[in-house]
Order: sequence, then C-alpha cells, then structure tokens
Amino acid sequence: MDRFLDKYQHLFTEAYYNARLGGPEPGTSHSNPKWDEVWRQLKQYRADVILVGKQEKWICEVTTRLGPRALGQILVYYYLYLQDPVLGPEIKPTIIYETTDDDLLAVVSRIKLAIQPIAV
Repeated sequence: MDRFLDKYQHLFTEAYYNARLGGPEPGTSHSNPKWDEVWRQLKQYRADVILVGKQEKWICEVTTRLGPRALGQILVYYYLYLQDPVLGPEIKPTIIYETTDDDLLAVVSRIKLAIQPIAV
C-alpha cells in the first residue's frame, strides 16, 4: 500500500483504513452482553481502505497476489458498501496488488462491475 500511495498520493484527499461495512443486526446470542458485543465486532466486514479523491472514490482490497479470494472480497465489500453508501453511491471497487497471472486479469476484465486492478 505504501508504494501505491507514494505513486498516486496526488489523486486522493482522504483515506479510511479498515473501514467497517455491514455485519449482523444487533441481537442477543449470549447471556453476557460483553460477549454479544465482541461477537458483533468480530463479524463486521472491513474493507482494507476507502480512498477519496478529487474526482472519484475507491473501495479497495490490498493484496500481494490478485487471486480468487481478493476478487470475492472486493465484490462483498462493494455490495455491502452500497447498502449504506456513506460517501455516495459512485465508488469504484479496486484491487491493489503486486502479482497475478493472465487468467485472473482476464476474469477481472470480463466482470461487468468493472473492478479496477492496479499493480504496484
């Protein structure tokens, strides 16, 4: 992430790390309220970073290798964000990665959601 921000820092004005998205509705699953709170916190989904720029916003998964897990995570984060779009609905799902293979890049290029892969 540091190399990415060194290269593209001029594009962004704000960054929100470990941004909480969605999660279970409050309820009781344990007789001790403290355990209930711990459980709810553990079950929250968290995007690695949300970047806000002058012209666009990105919700990001940061990984060393772009793979099926990173693709699944960014899709989940994007759709959970859209349930409560605190920064507005116009946000680009983005995967920041170091390495991948041609097969995964082909998959990303065919997803209609237009996931933005960025190599660093």
